[in-house]
Amino acid sequence: MRISLMAALAGLALLTSCMDPADSADGKAVKLKPTEEIRTALGDAYWRYLADLRRAPARNKIVGPEQVYYGKIAGGKQFTEDVYWAMGSIDIKGDRGNDGNGLHVWRKVGNGPWKYRGGDYTCPTVPGKLLKAWNRADLICRD
Repeated sequence: MRISLMAALAGLALLTSCMDPADSADGKAVKLKPTEEIRTALGDAYWRYLADLRRAPARNKIVGPEQVYYGKIAGGKQFTEDVYWAMGSIDIKGDRGNDGNGLHVWRKVGNGPWKYRGGDYTCPTVPGKLLKAWNRADLICRD
């Protein structure tokens, strides 16, 4: 029994060390309206992601994101910073073979930079309570 308990605790410690604390913020989900500035920042984050993969087209070929869902999980008892999330469609002009179709997800903590988290095929998680605030609990993966 003692060995099993130790193994379980070690596994739990490993699992929680891999989680990003900002993903599990315990605050309230708040739906926000995306601005053109937000859309541009999301497009820039997507372009940087592609640049890191050495697959980036010219920045002016990135279209979108469009149909953006935007919101935050307000900092709660455990976390002091708000965690912002965005989800929307994005594409690359003139590239029929790109995987830009479908929904994509971005996240940022507090005043930090937007980070691209992936699209339909990678199934990035979005807090379920934020999807519910957007009335889109049917979309993408949820925590």
